[in-house]
Amino acid sequence: MQRTVTTRPTKKIRPICKWCAVVIILLLTVGCYLHFWSPSSLVVTANQTGYIDSFLLADGSKAILNSSASIAYPKSFDKAVRRMYMKKGEAFFSVPGKNEQPFELIIGETVHLRMNAAAFNVRMDKNRIAVYVTDGKLKMKADGEEELLLTPGLQGSYSNKGLEQEVMMSDGALAWKTGRLRFTNVPMKEVLQVIRNYYDIQVEVPPSARAILKRKVTANFESEGAEKVLEVVSKKIGVYLTKDKEGRYYLTLK
Repeated sequence: MQRTVTTRPTKKIRPICKWCAVVIILLLTVGCYLHFWSPSSLVVTANQTGYIDSFLLADGSKAILNSSASIAYPKSFDKAVRRMYMKKGEAFFSVPGKNEQPFELIIGETVHLRMNAAAFNVRMDKNRIAVYVTDGKLKMKADGEEELLLTPGLQGSYSNKGLEQEVMMSDGALAWKTGRLRFTNVPMKEVLQVIRNYYDIQVEVPPSARAILKRKVTANFESEGAEKVLEVVSKKIGVYLTKDKEGRYYLTLK
C-alpha cells in the first residue's frame, strides 16, 4: 500500500511579529535597568547640612562628605564586589582591607576606581575629577584611557586632556577636611591649585608670569582668609597681587 503524505505550506512570520519581539526585548532590558539602577535600589546620601558629615558603610568603609557632596550605594554589597557611586562634590574615603572582595567607586559616568584597601580624596567639578591617595593603592581608569596605579602622594585627574598623574608635594587636597594649608617647599602651581579649591576663588597667572609657577613656597595657614593667604604667598615669591571688580585675583611680575 502506498502512503500519501500531505504537506502544508509553511507559515511565514509576519514582520509585525518580529517588531513585537524586538519591543518585548527592549522592555525587558529597560525593566532590568530600572530595577538595578533606579534610586529605589540604591541608598542615596547627599550632604545638605552645610557642614562636613561622615557615614560608616556596612563593610566598615568610611565616607566623609564635604557640603553638597552626594554618594549612592546598595543596601547590601554584592558578594563579588563592593560597588558604590559618587555623583558630585568632594569626599574622602577610607576602605579597610579586611574584606576579600574588591571595592569599586564609580565617579560620575566615566571614571572607575578599584582597590582592596586604600584611603583617598575625590574632588569633582564641572571640568575635572581629581583623586588623591593618602594610604594603600588603587587603580584609576576611564573610557579609552590607559589605567593609572595610584599610591600615597600621587594624584590622578581626568579632564578633557584625558587621564593624568602627578606627584603632590603637600596634602592640600585635604584642606577642606583639616582646615589647614601647609606648604613646605611646594611649587607655586600646586599651591595655587589648593588655594583655588579651598576658597573657591579664581586666581589667574598671565602667560608673561608663568615662570613663577615653578617657584617654591613654604608657609602654613589655619584660619586666614583667601586674600590674606594670597598676599603672604605673593610676597614670598616676589610677585604682585591685584583684584578686579568681579573678584578675580591676578599674580603678575609688575
